[in-house]
Amino acid sequence: MRCESIQQRICESPDHFSADPDGDIVLQHLAECQTCRAFAQQVRSVHLDLLKLGSENLDRSLSIADRVLFEISQRDVTKSASSFPRSNQSLDSARFKWNTVLSCAASALIGFVLAVLWLRPLNDPEPIVAEQQVESPAEEPPSDVGLEFANEWPITESDTAAHLIHATGKVSIRAKENEPWSEIEMVSLPTFGCPTSGSVRTEEGVLCELETTTGSRVRLNESSEIKVHSGDEVELVRGQVWFRASTDTPLKVKTAGGETTPEKDDLNWRLMCHSNAESLASCAPDQSLQVAAALGSVDVCLNGVDRTLLPGTFFTLADGEVNVRESSQDILSEERWMQPLLTLAGHGNPELTKRVDALLAQIGRTKLSSMFERDLRNLGEFAALPLMRFVSSDESVNESAQRQLAIRIIADTAPIWMVPDLIQTLDDDDGIVRMESARGLLRLTEETMGIPIEDWNRERDVWEPAFIRWKEWWRENRSTFPVAPTVVVPQQNPTTL
Repeated sequence: MRCESIQQRICESPDHFSADPDGDIVLQHLAECQTCRAFAQQVRSVHLDLLKLGSENLDRSLSIADRVLFEISQRDVTKSASSFPRSNQSLDSARFKWNTVLSCAASALIGFVLAVLWLRPLNDPEPIVAEQQVESPAEEPPSDVGLEFANEWPITESDTAAHLIHATGKVSIRAKENEPWSEIEMVSLPTFGCPTSGSVRTEEGVLCELETTTGSRVRLNESSEIKVHSGDEVELVRGQVWFRASTDTPLKVKTAGGETTPEKDDLNWRLMCHSNAESLASCAPDQSLQVAAALGSVDVCLNGVDRTLLPGTFFTLADGEVNVRESSQDILSEERWMQPLLTLAGHGNPELTKRVDALLAQIGRTKLSSMFERDLRNLGEFAALPLMRFVSSDESVNESAQRQLAIRIIADTAPIWMVPDLIQTLDDDDGIVRMESARGLLRLTEETMGIPIEDWNRERDVWEPAFIRWKEWWRENRSTFPVAPTVVVPQQNPTTL
């Protein structure tokens, strides 16, 4: 199926599309296509907002919206048929256009407005108080999610300790200690929160991110498990987890089975992330305990002894021996597993830009340079834009080696919507930057403007006519190119080239 068909299925049934005869195909497509996955989450989020207004009103409002859309589409088809003959294929295309655009946009808008009007009559000035509300029957969990804890459904906001916000695959969750684990589909993440004292688990190859009710963030590496006791307290059961405390509330972290016994003395530890502090922690039965302070200070308490870790400091406990060391490069290396989660937040993610800058700054200055360069390349187009901003910045003028490395990576990974940025750098003072920009344009457009790539590293009178032709070419062809994602601030206005 194409993306248009997948998105049409999602619009038709945001709750139960996976129960469709082609549900497996839809879920497989969502697992591979980030655009459709984001679309599904947005549609589901709007649908949930409408559900909060009342299911009966939602059904009535959407029914009216469907009738409105039907009348519009019928008039459009009638008008088109009377003006000139159309093939069945063209008619189907027109119908699909109406279904996709109007069903998603107009149904949500009309349904929302109508539901609000039903729930809040204009002649009723008194607010609805809690005592006046009639308790509705318990809602059954959606059949396409496969959750087993029906007794806990729905989890009320007061019972929720954290919300799942990103995942690279299916995440397992359970509401209580002795209940079975249930898998959460990626497209259902906006629906579910983790209940107080609930557990979250990732399997091999799956990462996830949660936000607690106090605003702290928690990321789980693959094969990891945590228990969320409250919005400000998390228990690390196993694996590797990253924590960032909110701006207002510290985050407490402890290990599973915190009771002090002679056999488990070395495992009786806890840490405290202060406001805005970031920390990494990992533990396993057959591995040493490790805590790292990535940003801000982190307090570690082991068997009643407190230690404060400054940024870039590692705390390791192995065989009863405590080792404390400083290494900002190792922090950068330890955080590399989080890159897939950073890309899920999109091109405008400040944390992603921060990581790209940090990786680039270390290349050529450490024994881990080759690994850091590989990490930049693995980010693909998500690294290309921050790298281009570095190349175009005044601060990079004295960083010749870093600029040349950055433009080489850009030439290999830049997406098609960065063509105007590459054209702009054809006028750079550095011949290597010009040459790599031309190579990137050749990869994206199959155009050379009549000169070999090597000529861009020669005198200006050799390549300047080609640069002028590139600007003319862009003015003629820019209308056929995709625009940058809406969260991306353009490096320059493409229309002014």
